[in-house]
Amino acid sequence: MFKLRWNDGDIVAGVKLKSGDSESMQTLVSGVELKDPIQYTLTAVGTSSHQQLTISLKVTSLATGAIRTTSRTYTYYPADWAGYTLYFKAGSYNQDDVADGTKAVVAYSAFDVTHE
Repeated sequence: MFKLRWNDGDIVAGVKLKSGDSESMQTLVSGVELKDPIQYTLTAVGTSSHQQLTISLKVTSLATGAIRTTSRTYTYYPADWAGYTLYFKAGSYNQDDVADGTKAVVAYSAFDVTHE
């Protein structure tokens, strides 16, 4: 339902509001270099009728020290995801289809999960 990606300098949200939908790609921040620190918070709040997922993002440029922030909220309806188990995972999923040994690396300096 929601994926966060780095794609050629852009931080992109891949969003599916309903199961079976095609993924909508939305650029959140552009001009992000490899190794620029990215901080993000995903917050899901809702009721049995709907949930709102908010992504808050902060990118710090290592080259200039410039800080960019953004926030977006998406509304989901549980009925649109009935029968699906939803989960959170974090990691490096290299999308390179070249068999030359190319690597993808992600380093986490902090990770905190809260559920209420």
